[in-house]
Amino acid sequence: MKYLPILSIVVLLACNNDEINQTLPDCISEIVSDSLTSENLMTIQSQIVDDEQVYWLNTNAVSYDGAEFIVSASCDTLCFYCGFCIEPECLEDYPIGDWVIIWER
Repeated sequence: MKYLPILSIVVLLACNNDEINQTLPDCISEIVSDSLTSENLMTIQSQIVDDEQVYWLNTNAVSYDGAEFIVSASCDTLCFYCGFCIEPECLEDYPIGDWVIIWER
């Protein structure tokens, strides 16, 4: 019985991720295929915002005061995370805990 709460949390988290499409859109697949732009790409994470799947191109640049971009399925920049800069207001739309890794180096 002591594992029931933990199992419930795991099931709830798994259910919330059911709508995430694990297939990369064409423009993001091109970024992954391009050796010049993908060499620093660590993960691609995704979440659903306003019924649209969005993607975080995680390069770990934030650790070095760089920027990491949140893009749409057509690779339009929607927002960004950055290291030591003032966070943009758009980040309120992309909760850090809601991202799911869909591609990893």
